[in-house]
Amino acid sequence: MEAVDAGDHEKVSALRGQLDYADWCTRLGEAGYATPTWPAEYGAGLSLTPGQAKTVNDVLNHYRVPRPFNIIGIGMGGPTIITWGTEEMKQRLLRPLAANQEIWCQLFSEPGAGSDVAGLSTRAVRDGDEWIVNGQKVWTSLAHRSKWGMLVARSNPDVPKHKGLTYFVVDMEAPGVTIRPLVQITGDAEFNEVFFDNVRIPDAMRLAQVYIESRLIRLNNQRAADRRKSGAEAGPEGSITKLQQAEFNQRLQELAVDLEGVRGIAWEGGGLQRDDLQTFLASDRGDHTSIVRGFLRAQANTIEGGTSDIMRNILGERVLGLPKEPDASRELPWKDVPRSG
Repeated sequence: MEAVDAGDHEKVSALRGQLDYADWCTRLGEAGYATPTWPAEYGAGLSLTPGQAKTVNDVLNHYRVPRPFNIIGIGMGGPTIITWGTEEMKQRLLRPLAANQEIWCQLFSEPGAGSDVAGLSTRAVRDGDEWIVNGQKVWTSLAHRSKWGMLVARSNPDVPKHKGLTYFVVDMEAPGVTIRPLVQITGDAEFNEVFFDNVRIPDAMRLAQVYIESRLIRLNNQRAADRRKSGAEAGPEGSITKLQQAEFNQRLQELAVDLEGVRGIAWEGGGLQRDDLQTFLASDRGDHTSIVRGFLRAQANTIEGGTSDIMRNILGERVLGLPKEPDASRELPWKDVPRSG
């Protein structure tokens, strides 16, 4: 610090040359300064606000403090785990990430899918509690030094290309993962190509689609609120939100049960009466009973308040301008409309 304050660049350079970089990065990360906004309870942060973290970073920058080179992990991997990971994943992954002990890479681009990443063809096929991945990624920085990779693979080829994708956290040391350096014209090999040959990933490492869908729902709701504030008439946003939220919640609850493992199939007790239900919902219980109940209750989401099929009809007719479904009784007097029974 004294050398920096005195402007003694030669001494600063000499001190840097004596630094054990790996040890320093570990100490910086475990002290929380590499990721100051991350939750302190995981041994990887200081639980600071962004404003407080800026002050910390300003001081680190002033004294030219060496930082971890785990930029992809700190900038992308960690925040995703904090937002959407299970408690077990946070406990396992965040501290070694911040301490630069486990490097992360991103596995997005492919030989046939670079700028158009949604065109990727690496496949992930569900097999019980695991996914089997086959394919190739390219231009992967730090793959040869990484413990974990952020993998985007095609999990559903029967839907449009932007929808059938799933985000995984893959162990780069898992059987079936092959990493080959790509030598540049300079002679360096900063990038790699990565091959996946029947690589098995636990289903607990699936995450991004939940975040994407929840974010889209939030933005659509904000758009509806802005329209109301401006005095505009109510539009189709209600039907869009109803359709999205109902189906999203079912997928979210299914994921929650999957993450519970075998506990997710256990369900104690019978139904709850109205008063008991209100007490239950207000109790903030985080055990697997509430998770299973959430999954069972979510099955009604696509029926109550208008079925998803009805919502699609409304959007198709009133937003997209598609013709109405044929209905021979549409113009008949009610008394002449055929009825069952």
